[in-house]
Amino acid sequence: DTIRFYSVCQMAGASEQSLDTNWLVGLLKKSFAEHKPSVVVDTEVSLASAAGENFLSTVHRVKITFLLKAGRRKRFSLIVKTEIPGGKIGLVMGNFNIFPIECKVYATILPMMGALMDEFDDKRDNIWSNCLGYNPYNCIVMDDLSFEGYTSIDRTKWQSIVQAQFVLRTLAR
Repeated sequence: DTIRFYSVCQMAGASEQSLDTNWLVGLLKKSFAEHKPSVVVDTEVSLASAAGENFLSTVHRVKITFLLKAGRRKRFSLIVKTEIPGGKIGLVMGNFNIFPIECKVYATILPMMGALMDEFDDKRDNIWSNCLGYNPYNCIVMDDLSFEGYTSIDRTKWQSIVQAQFVLRTLAR
């Protein structure tokens, strides 16, 4: 007694055909299931930024190799940013409570902006990393965008007008 929903589509130069959307959804579910990580094969942890680059936090890159349910190996890379407790700068900045605010931006505000971009079908490049999880007081875990070809700019040098315009246009959209 399962109800099947059929969509009708007009294919270019062909007659109308019924498409079983439940079958299509089943294909997507199977594809997603086959791409789920099942077994950790290897992990590699390294510093993601030079010593002294971040005054209030330490940034690590964690590369994890998984065996997927389909039997293929896949490597994921994460950025793990942890607050440096104590220290003179930490005492001053601790009054501003910056780390929990940064976590809120990554975990709440940016996903809301992403949903808004999805609503308007804006599929252009990511302009931020997805937050995978966080501890509001000392740790945030994000996708590593370097695996997608993104690079960091040197924050100690002036950027070109072209780079500045690109950033402003990207944020404005």
